[in-house]
Amino acid sequence: MGRIILPCSEPIIKGYLFFAFPLSIIGYNEKTAPWILSNYIQMRFDKDYINSPVPYTFYAYEHHISPWLCDEEFSRNILNFFEFDIISWVKNCIEQKKYVYLYLDEYYMPGRTSFGKLNFAHENLIFGYNDDLESFDVLGFDDKGIFKPVQLTYDKFVDAYMGIEKMIYNEKFNNQNTTEESIYYFNTVKLFRFNNSGQYSFNYKLTKNTLRDYTNGTNTSELFSMVREPYSHFVFGIDCYSYIHDYYKSLLKKEVGFDVRYIHNVWEHKLLMTKRVEYMNNNKRIELSQDIVSQFKTVENRALILRNLMLKFRLNGNNKHIHSIMDGLSEIAEQEVFLINTVLQN
Repeated sequence: MGRIILPCSEPIIKGYLFFAFPLSIIGYNEKTAPWILSNYIQMRFDKDYINSPVPYTFYAYEHHISPWLCDEEFSRNILNFFEFDIISWVKNCIEQKKYVYLYLDEYYMPGRTSFGKLNFAHENLIFGYNDDLESFDVLGFDDKGIFKPVQLTYDKFVDAYMGIEKMIYNEKFNNQNTTEESIYYFNTVKLFRFNNSGQYSFNYKLTKNTLRDYTNGTNTSELFSMVREPYSHFVFGIDCYSYIHDYYKSLLKKEVGFDVRYIHNVWEHKLLMTKRVEYMNNNKRIELSQDIVSQFKTVENRALILRNLMLKFRLNGNNKHIHSIMDGLSEIAEQEVFLINTVLQN
């Protein structure tokens, strides 16, 4: 068909691509906001954060489940069994308005940090193609850490696709923190299709219960014990802060490397907390003074400042920035408990 590009928007969360991609498809608007704000409340931290591919993030039963998404899942082994042209298959998916979510070896992807340097398995979302340029439209982080679309030529796509095949076959992942679960994802191709008939009303009971879980450090995964073993290696909610402090203590001792994701995810959590409280207040389901609502915004802004301090630390290596981040996190945790309890009382 020559040229097709499926809609994508700036996701409200992009600390991890497995959240960013589905949210970029459904967008953040009047229709989807009630579902987004009823979720993305609880946080979890992997106690073995040094070896974890995802040490700290939002807790969700499944990151891709949404009223506005239909999904299909295939293993690369199944796709290879049919011995078809992978370029034509991806184009056919796009023509059916299906987004292709898969891992590619970014050694072969111009504009990515690992291009030409290191074989690196990373998530990508293909949302369009252009036969004139013989390229796919691919969403992800560029070599400057900016979440943006790039064009990947068909031949480079095949190289990047086959690069993952070689990594899995040879079991060589260049010191990436891999587990059985992460290798399973490397081997999986997902298709997303936007569901126009999706509906969801803001769930006040769910929000109240999850906010309470967050402030109590409750293991929310126990709610899904019927279908999944609860996570015993995670801590949850407010209890995550002490473990984030442990990361920064280890960073000061040079026992771990630079990782902005910890404080970035703290900031995204506060961003959503502000939007959540404003939504509930504006819809007259809670009655908070403007001062309390403003304090949520102050916490959000404080977290953003701390995130930016971490980026400064990357440039100059000044340990005072890390000490400021640790002090700021303690202040945020204390203020956050007070503010959330004020919401719960309403």
